[in-house]
Amino acid sequence: MAVLFPIVFWFELTDDEFSEALDYFDYLFWLIALIGVFGYCYGKRILTKKFWQIFLPFIIIWDLFIAFYEIDLEPELQEPILLSIVIIIYFVILLPEYIGLYLYSYKNQKERT
Repeated sequence: MAVLFPIVFWFELTDDEFSEALDYFDYLFWLIALIGVFGYCYGKRILTKKFWQIFLPFIIIWDLFIAFYEIDLEPELQEPILLSIVIIIYFVILLPEYIGLYLYSYKNQKERT
């Protein structure tokens, strides 16, 4: 995921097609989530536990909103088989992020505050 971020962001910036404000908010939230996963993986204290506890449900809701928004924009993604594949890939990619952020915000790691 950390490798994909700069690649996808570069393609977004160099694309001639108009980017919506939601795309840039999505990259911002994606970057914040990656910072949290980095903090969890390397045992670094980044921001507070309370911030990550508030951020976790927010990022889950945001990711679901963006997924449904993209599916609504692309009619071919509404076919049942293709939609099932997209949902499975979505959870395979994002579930480890959610688990890492949960463990980072709720589990006791060196009494972070």
